[in-house]
Amino acid sequence: MWPLTANEIYQAITNEAKPQNKFENLIIDGICLDSRKVKTNHLFIAIEGERYDAHSFLEDCFANGTQLALVNKNSQHLDKLSHENRNKCIEVDNVLEKFRDFAKFMRSRFSFPVIGVAGSNGKTTTKEMLASILSGGHYKVTKTEKSENGFLGMAVTLCQQEHNKKSPPNALVLEIGIDDIGAMEQHISLGQPDVSLITALGPE
Repeated sequence: MWPLTANEIYQAITNEAKPQNKFENLIIDGICLDSRKVKTNHLFIAIEGERYDAHSFLEDCFANGTQLALVNKNSQHLDKLSHENRNKCIEVDNVLEKFRDFAKFMRSRFSFPVIGVAGSNGKTTTKEMLASILSGGHYKVTKTEKSENGFLGMAVTLCQQEHNKKSPPNALVLEIGIDDIGAMEQHISLGQPDVSLITALGPE
C-alpha cells in the first residue's frame, strides 16, 4: 500500500532486485493518468490510448514537478526529454501490462478484503449499492469509479491513493468486467477477490 519509495515501485515493475540510485529517497503516494492533475508525489502512467498518447504530455508533467513516470521505451516523445527528465522515467515494453503487474503487487499488500462484483449486467448498480451499505457507520470503503472495470480501470482501482498504510479502508468493492474472451481469468488473477458476487449470467 501507499506510500512506496520509487525504488520499491521500480523493483515491482521491472522485477529487478538492484535499486536505482536515481530513485533514492523519493516517496510516492499515488498514481495519476491525467497530466493536468498529476502531483509531485504521483507516479504518472503514460497510457497510449486510441484518441491520445499521454507521452506527448510528459514535458508538461515534468515542468509541473512530476518526479516519476512509467513510459513506453519505444515512444518517440522520450527523445524530446532532457537527460534529467529521462532519468525520471521507468521505461518498459508495454505500459499497460506493467501497470497491471504493479497493481497486482499493490493488491498483494492489502490488509483489507476485496469484494468482487461480476456478471453480464447490473454490475455497476450492485457495486454502488454494496459500497453504500458497507460504508455505513464508521467504515471506510473504496470502490471502482463509474464502470471502469476493464484492463486499465481495474489497475487504477487497486492503486487508489486511499489504499494507504496509515488509514487503510475496511474493504474494497471491485467491479470486474469482461473486455474480451479470456479476460475474466486475467481480471480475477489481478483482483484476487476474497468474496465474489455474480449479478447475472448471460451472453456477453
